[in-house]
Amino acid sequence: MFLAWCDERQRNVLIGPTYIRGLANTEHGMILNYVCDCGEPGQMVPGAGANKSLSGHATNATSDSRAPTAA
Repeated sequence: MFLAWCDERQRNVLIGPTYIRGLANTEHGMILNYVCDCGEPGQMVPGAGANKSLSGHATNATSDSRAPTAA
């Protein structure tokens, strides 16, 4: 679990394992792709002390990338 900035709520939110969509290895290092609990996708650079949010939310959200809802 980790904290990520939510543009919608204007605060940090806790992101659990079910909201992580994957890791991408780029020329600038690893990028963690996740879905915020508000439903919007986001990206960040993982790692101890990295504290490098790339985006609170990405601009193109699709219905299949939405966060899971409670049953």
